[in-house]
Amino acid sequence: MSLPTPQDMAEWPKPDYDNPHEPLTAAIYGVNISLMVLMTIFVCGRFYSRIFLTRSNLGADDWTMLIAYIMAMGMSIAQIVETEFGVGRHLYDVKPEWFPKLGKASVSIQAVFGPCSALTKISICLTYLRLFPSKTNKWFNYIQIGILIGFGISTLVGMLVQCRPIENAWDFSRPDSVKNCIDKESFFIAVAAINSGTDFLVYLWPSYYLWRVKLSLVKRIGLIICFGVGTLICVAGTIRITWQIKYAASWDQPYNGAIIFIIVAIEVNLGIVCGCLPGIRPIIRRLFPKLQSSTQRSEHGGYSSNVKGTAVSWKDKKGFQGIHSGSIRVTNEVELSVWSERDGGRGRDRDRERIDAVGNGRGDSEEWIFEP
Repeated sequence: MSLPTPQDMAEWPKPDYDNPHEPLTAAIYGVNISLMVLMTIFVCGRFYSRIFLTRSNLGADDWTMLIAYIMAMGMSIAQIVETEFGVGRHLYDVKPEWFPKLGKASVSIQAVFGPCSALTKISICLTYLRLFPSKTNKWFNYIQIGILIGFGISTLVGMLVQCRPIENAWDFSRPDSVKNCIDKESFFIAVAAINSGTDFLVYLWPSYYLWRVKLSLVKRIGLIICFGVGTLICVAGTIRITWQIKYAASWDQPYNGAIIFIIVAIEVNLGIVCGCLPGIRPIIRRLFPKLQSSTQRSEHGGYSSNVKGTAVSWKDKKGFQGIHSGSIRVTNEVELSVWSERDGGRGRDRDRERIDAVGNGRGDSEEWIFEP
């Protein structure tokens, strides 16, 4: 953290605590309130679909996302409260007695950010484990979950012990070089970079599978929206790294810090929205039944095939049976069984690997893509 030089202070306008110069208060309120409302709609829609429409058992991904949602709400509320203590103002428009409260609120947001972001992506990884039961996908997501757990814990601890005593974290009267603090510039940039890297890995991972899936135009548009949200989160994380560097070299922490917090709100809240998009599919089907029926007609018999060496037996609710080789996109009417063809179909009962799209109570909530 840099301190203003005498030359900087000589150029300051006269402080105005009642009508500050170029405040970011409106942006802080507008971004956070809008995202809080949007996030709440999607989280409620996810749980409503699970409990009332599909009557599904809530899974670990649902509860993990709920905890992340509560944390994200707390972060957004803290940002709004901070405006009363000077966040979003230039340093010369902040009363000195506001610094302790401003610093405590900022440290609390910093501490919650890592676990909240990690839990959001862990929930999404748990969803991927259900949707794509391939060995590659399982290894990828298990590794990602391990990385995210380590990231969340280390970030939380690092934020809480960044200075000793912690009061030094909001002491703007002295530079960090004379305080007992970690190298906060390197630490914050590293946190932003690691978080941005995991954003790219987690939010864009399904493209590996879905790029080859045969879908109708309507569903492709839906996927474009999902990946569009994920890409926006990745871009926001990259922008935050540049602002983190600028923040470290600036003396105007209350103002530049507010911009970083706005970007953080976009990252975290939109991440939760992105994670809830697959779960609200039953609501979309209820609201737009004609769209769903037209999509099904356009895809009649259109199971995609891109897996070799397996055969899939499927049976719909009317009792019709058939065999198809390759991966299959499944809706809730379909029950799957997959077995190895190494014995020419003999011993199916012995080698069969059962995949039940509805047996665990979750098959009615989303479109499933199986790639053994």
